Amino acid sequence: METLEITKDTDIKEYRRQLIVRLSKHDLTQEEIADVVSCSQGLVSQTLQNYATDGFSGIASVPHSGPTSGLDSSDLVTLEQLLSKGASDYGYSEDYWDRSRVQKLISSHFGLDYCLSNISKILQKIRWS
Repeated sequence: METLEITKDTDIKEYRRQLIVRLSKHDLTQEEIADVVSCSQGLVSQTLQNYATDGFSGIASVPHSGPTSGLDSSDLVTLEQLLSKGASDYGYSEDYWDRSRVQKLISSHFGLDYCLSNISKILQKIRWS
């Protein structure tokens, strides 16, 4: 039998799922468990089903990496080189870069469309902000 264990890496959602499993071993109904844990009966049902199917790994938290960036590290180096040439090299009469201009450069050179807030993050990555 698996031992459910709370560690410093256990997040609150995983803790709740572990609590649901523990309470189910005390012959409480799913509705009673939902009341104790302050969640829906559907969450209790899904958690118990996942635990029955996959054991502890079925209720463990899975880290989410989030979306991947369209620009990898070599693209960032290339972007920095392109920006170093100056805005006038790209047809601008005044030689300065703003987020809108960088956005257009990335779109034309890399074929990627970013919103202006993400342009700021990209510029921070290459220390151009």
